[in-house]
Amino acid sequence: MPPKNYLLLAYDFDGTLVDTKEDIALSVNLALVELGLPEREREEIYSFVGHGVLSLMKKALGESDRCDVDSAVNVFRKHYRVHALDRTRFYPECEDILDHFKTRLQAIVSNKPVEFVEMILAGLHRRDSFASVLGGDSVKQKKPDPEMVLRLLDQFTLPAQDVLMIGDSPQDISAGRSAGVATCGVTWGMRPRSEVENANPDFLIHTMSELKQLVL
Repeated sequence: MPPKNYLLLAYDFDGTLVDTKEDIALSVNLALVELGLPEREREEIYSFVGHGVLSLMKKALGESDRCDVDSAVNVFRKHYRVHALDRTRFYPECEDILDHFKTRLQAIVSNKPVEFVEMILAGLHRRDSFASVLGGDSVKQKKPDPEMVLRLLDQFTLPAQDVLMIGDSPQDISAGRSAGVATCGVTWGMRPRSEVENANPDFLIHTMSELKQLVL
């Protein structure tokens, strides 16, 4: 697909704009210890991220029947509220891109609970960069369902062809494609590059600055 004057850029959050993995892993392990369970390797926890906090803690609990997943989620939330900004930072070039495209609509569509997306954006002094912020609990169906992207189209009364979805995982690409919008995969996130490539996004970038070549 050729470069285009997209009116709305819809970004995934974890693994796309913001490097949150260390604070997530720390909070998961703090929760596991509080629940009397062994810690997990951080790389293993990173692989659990992307499908929302319920999925994250279900995978972290594994085969353990010592705690139900809803209770584990509550313990994780407690720790993450304290540690969400310990080491979390924007990936290189992301803030420059947000400034570069500040004259057009920019939004976040994340499977992360919206409470934490808002908290992190406020802590990094970037909430004002986004016209809309949607989390996994802002809608009935998380990505790869297209509900979040369709919500944006409705909110801003835009046709699908005016929107570009940017993300680091197959569910981001699937959500965008199902909503009829163009998709851009990024290769620096928490998912293996091969997974992003195999999702067949319309574009694939290796640094955020490459977005300038895709959006007129």
